[in-house]
Amino acid sequence: ILIANADVPENNYIYLYNYYSLCELDIDPRYEAYEQFVDQNLYGADVSDMERMFLIVLRFFAAMANSKKDAFEKFLSSSMRLNLIEVGSVSFSELVSHFIDDSSVALEDVLKIVEKLLDKEFYFSLDKTQRRSIFNWSLHSLWLVERYFNHPSWVSLYPKWKDIFYEHIARDECDEAMYVHFYIYHKMGNSFQTQAEWKMFNDEIDRPASEYYRGWCERASLPKCKAAVSDGKKIIGFLWDRLVMNSPFKVAYSLWKALYSNPDFRANYEIKIYSMSYFEKSLNDGECLNMVENLGIEVFDGAVPFYDDGLYHSHLSKALYIRQKMIEDGVDIMIHGSCYDINDFLVSSRVAPRQIFWSHGNHEYDVKEIDKKITHCGLQGCAYDFESFTVPMDVETFYTPYRDPRLIEQERAKYPKDAFILGVIGRLVKVDSDEYLQTIAEIMRQNPNTIFIAAGSGNMESIRAKVEKLGISDRFYMPGWVDAHVYGHIIDLCLNTFPLSQGESLNEYYNKGKSFIGLYDKTDIDFAKSERVMSIVKDIEKELLGGSKEEIEAVAYIKKFAESINLGFVCKNNEEYVSRASLLINDAKARESISLYLRKVNKYNNRTGIKNFMTALEG
Repeated sequence: ILIANADVPENNYIYLYNYYSLCELDIDPRYEAYEQFVDQNLYGADVSDMERMFLIVLRFFAAMANSKKDAFEKFLSSSMRLNLIEVGSVSFSELVSHFIDDSSVALEDVLKIVEKLLDKEFYFSLDKTQRRSIFNWSLHSLWLVERYFNHPSWVSLYPKWKDIFYEHIARDECDEAMYVHFYIYHKMGNSFQTQAEWKMFNDEIDRPASEYYRGWCERASLPKCKAAVSDGKKIIGFLWDRLVMNSPFKVAYSLWKALYSNPDFRANYEIKIYSMSYFEKSLNDGECLNMVENLGIEVFDGAVPFYDDGLYHSHLSKALYIRQKMIEDGVDIMIHGSCYDINDFLVSSRVAPRQIFWSHGNHEYDVKEIDKKITHCGLQGCAYDFESFTVPMDVETFYTPYRDPRLIEQERAKYPKDAFILGVIGRLVKVDSDEYLQTIAEIMRQNPNTIFIAAGSGNMESIRAKVEKLGISDRFYMPGWVDAHVYGHIIDLCLNTFPLSQGESLNEYYNKGKSFIGLYDKTDIDFAKSERVMSIVKDIEKELLGGSKEEIEAVAYIKKFAESINLGFVCKNNEEYVSRASLLINDAKARESISLYLRKVNKYNNRTGIKNFMTALEG
């Protein structure tokens, strides 16, 4: 009827593939004629991308009705060359995401299609918009398919991305090289679990990128930054990817708030924040902007001239725009903490006389024009020198905000009533570790009264397959994204992930009066026993022993099962991790003692954090 009326199918006819793909139908020449018509006219010079979209859907419908094996491949391959903004007016990419999520199409099959699009010879036969469209569709349609989100198989495309990135550099296509750099960092950074992976990224992406960007800037004869740090009041420019309520922002905001509450700092420094505003990921959060501006800190939005160009805007132009502003402002000290394209471009072209890398977990970043490295993390055993400081966290804002007890009770009622709840909250890529899940399974086997909650997004399909094999799937829950301040009260004991540890989510958890354990390597344990740390521990122990009866008892109790109070939650190997977990599951007093000590550590850090940061800044 549709064909007889010379009509074209609605876009949602693509859902019929879920049914037609189950059938083996005879070839109907009427449908074949439409396939041939689309193949001959799809890329005609006078055809718009909106018209191409309707043609692609028509061909997909005709091909599936004739049981063509390549129907889906042709559909997706052609769709990913469409201008995402043009077809976005009818939400086509969103429709495709939902259709794939509801289908049985495996990610591996999709990756084979994308891999063909990224074949270097084919990719560079396309125009600039189509090349960008392939990446835009990958990020804004395929990445958002719930079954595919942050799936570990995405990294299989890394060799293709890298080859394209190198070729853009060889062709001196700086803007496209920068976008591909951004894309690789986004995809790989969401999957990395080890410092070895970060080292690979630094060696294969950051260093080549920085060398190229520096050369490009020299050829462009860009204006130089000021020659030296000012003798008087200094401007610290924080380069930020975007201001959203994530862990790096919570750490940074707490630091900024504490610094601006310190008269000595205010007398000698002024902070300005330069947002790269990667709206490809998400827009700046208005609440975060207001929080920062209410501190009296200026935020510069580096994307203002580029919002109209949307997902096809120039990263090179944005970098130059931010660079010009930082130089005009006379930034004395630039601090950044990411490996995006604009970070490396600005560092390599030098925007301030002193440039500092602030590690939030990646301690393998090392490019020219970085003058020093600082971190609030306990990074040890790496090849580079970091100056450490502690961040005085805004506990009430980020760690212990009020939640209605009735809401907590409602969520808790979703799980077995008498179960002891183990779990973690955060990105599931950290949970998706064979060694970690095997250890969790052993703990649960030894403690049949336990269940495990892995709360967060990404990697669900991969984790489900692993826990099924381990025989714990009936006691293993993945509720997706949750309110951490509700689930922080529901989870009885946090079993910190490894090899990639939890970050701010762990601090949010134990500040609610809970305890955790973690598996740490030899360098971490040596650091915990180092002279500097033991000096701090002695100070804290002295405070505890001079405190309440509960605090005095806590020290003695932790020392029953750990040689030092700061090793109460530190496990040297998997066997100790399992035994320590069983101890804490069955001993409320042990959990309370560790929790009390951890909260005391936070208070100590809050007293010393600003001094340490200012020393790291100037030292």
